[in-house]
Amino acid sequence: MKQLITLVLFLFLIPVLSSFSYTPKDTNQIKVKAAWKMKRFAKNAERDGDFYTAIDYYEAYCARKPKDLKTAYKLAELYRKTRDYNNAESAYLRVYETDKGKDFPLSLYWYASMLKINGKYKEAIPLYVKFSKEYRGQKDDKFWRNLSKAEVTGCELAQSYIDTVWNKAKNKVIISRMDTSINRPNIEFSPLPISENAFIYGSLRFDSVARYNPNDTAKKPVRKFYIAQKIKNDWKNTGLYSGPFNNDEYDAGNAVISQDGKRFYFTYCAKNWKNKIICNIYLSQKDNDDFWGEPVRLPKPINEKKFTSTMPALGTDSKSGQEILYFVSDRKGTIGGQDIWFSKFNKKTGKWTEEKNLGKLINTPGDELTPFYDMQTRSLFFSSDKLPGFGGMDIYKTIGEQRNWTRPENLGYPINSGADDLYYASSKTKGEGFFTSNREGGALLRNSTCCDDLYVFQAPDLIKIVAKGSLYAVKDSSVFKMITKSDQSEFVNIDKDKLDTSTVSLLGSKLVSLFMYKENTRDSIFITNTVSSDKGEYYFNMEQGNKYFITVENYGYDNKKINVSTEDITKSDTIRLDAVYMKVLADNTGKIIKEKEAIVMNNITYEFGKADLTEDALKYLDKTVYQTMLKMPKIVVEIAAHTDSISSDAYNLKLSQKRAENVVKYLISKGLDKKRLVAKGYGESQPVAPNTNHDGTDNEAGRAKNRRTEFKIVGSVDQYYEIE
Repeated sequence: MKQLITLVLFLFLIPVLSSFSYTPKDTNQIKVKAAWKMKRFAKNAERDGDFYTAIDYYEAYCARKPKDLKTAYKLAELYRKTRDYNNAESAYLRVYETDKGKDFPLSLYWYASMLKINGKYKEAIPLYVKFSKEYRGQKDDKFWRNLSKAEVTGCELAQSYIDTVWNKAKNKVIISRMDTSINRPNIEFSPLPISENAFIYGSLRFDSVARYNPNDTAKKPVRKFYIAQKIKNDWKNTGLYSGPFNNDEYDAGNAVISQDGKRFYFTYCAKNWKNKIICNIYLSQKDNDDFWGEPVRLPKPINEKKFTSTMPALGTDSKSGQEILYFVSDRKGTIGGQDIWFSKFNKKTGKWTEEKNLGKLINTPGDELTPFYDMQTRSLFFSSDKLPGFGGMDIYKTIGEQRNWTRPENLGYPINSGADDLYYASSKTKGEGFFTSNREGGALLRNSTCCDDLYVFQAPDLIKIVAKGSLYAVKDSSVFKMITKSDQSEFVNIDKDKLDTSTVSLLGSKLVSLFMYKENTRDSIFITNTVSSDKGEYYFNMEQGNKYFITVENYGYDNKKINVSTEDITKSDTIRLDAVYMKVLADNTGKIIKEKEAIVMNNITYEFGKADLTEDALKYLDKTVYQTMLKMPKIVVEIAAHTDSISSDAYNLKLSQKRAENVVKYLISKGLDKKRLVAKGYGESQPVAPNTNHDGTDNEAGRAKNRRTEFKIVGSVDQYYEIE
């Protein structure tokens, strides 16, 4: 497992230290050294992260000492870590053919993996099978044989893709490598779209392998944020990204901005005292003057001293609206080397919740990196090296949140290649996006696949599906009449199922939600929601090949549900949905009572300065609120109590809370579920009439109106969203 982790730390946690070599590459100078000196120089360079210099010395040493297979294997490992796949392929093969898997049994696994990365899928498959047989009986054979099995599946997937849809897929998605204004010989990474015509990205703007004397105290260049803008349809680097994010002491990268544009999360990375690269997530917040504040390192559980936390992505809890931070870490509890984790920010406490692993459906024994969360589609894009794929790191898509996800789907060719494909990010323009790759054809530093470049993709033939529907209100005033009636002997019938279509009108401002069924199950995942227009209309964008359902939560009445399938749709289309008729609350004039709108209970009275319910109030509750909640067993009601302005704010707030609680306690004593009742005292904060006249004298009529108790339907027991 350490071999996997080392590769990730070297390549993807930003500081590519081998870009800085301690000694000039002078082949003649290397050759005149004694063999033992070459090996010592190589070890020292490798220890300090100077992999390229280490390779130079190991190559010279192995040429002189070809029988030293231990060093030959180390050289093969360094080729792989610097993503020199062709040399790694040859080096692993040489070790395996000489050793026959005796002392270096993993050489066959890595040889097969280099073949796979180089697109030689048919050659790689039998070698993975051979490795699984030969490795049987080793103490960690289960781990490596499972990896081999997954790699075979990936090879078969890639070969099948080549045989069937390779050319068709190439025409459907157009891939373009950005020019040298953006892509330089070093690695570019973490594109973040901030508008249709601009994105932020990380880079080390250095054009060659810089070589430094180990005794030189000069600071090494670090990775910083840059901004690219679309100029005449071409993306161009326009300089450093402004703000307090770039720091000469740390490598910076992996930015994500909150939906409201006020929080900027990103990563700083540096070596610790053990020479280990550690990354931490920082937060900068905008002040009242719209300037970014100084970055602050996030506390536990986001950052852990001995572990890396990096690559933040942002989502929201679909039920509570809490901000969710997805991030990558190698902390305790990881399934593989690097896993994707998440934590939610609780606004009430101002703290992050305990971090949780996304689970085995997403995280594998390998590494999962570069998460990007698309809020519009509730989709998480990430890269993995051990889910079935085309080569090294492939990009995958899953839909959901927290620990509820669909099975990851490989994005396929041409997004994915045999090389490492990472940092997928959807553009602000639909059907467009960005990613990074070290595929051949990029800027060269040491070899043709050493370094990641930025690519833009466009899907001009993207299938666009829109589902449109309409809502109609059937007004029901029975609840209003029940709650507000003054004659307790009067009978009001509440029939939540009967529709009187003579009172139909368009239903606007109604929350409509879209869910997607998980494959071959009745479980579902929330996608998005919207509010119907004044004309009662709503619409959703959908993706091809899925089963959806639309819900309209109707407090107190039955929720409405519409099933929609896009499985058989093969071209852009608009789906016209059947109209939905919904029973809604109305007052005795026919005016619709909006959700969470209060109904005043006129017969709830209290003695002055007291919270005890009078006998008349109890009788009123028995024949109105209690009966209503029996007839409508799903509603959740807030009992809201208010006072006039006599006495202090604190006293009135406490008194009103006690009065509301007494109403709730009484109704619970009658057998109603406490989960259906909420007590809320507002004191004098929400007057409905002036407490004093214009001349400052007491307004008794106004005070009387302000001393009130209200009935407010705030939700239903089976609703999806958390009740505020």
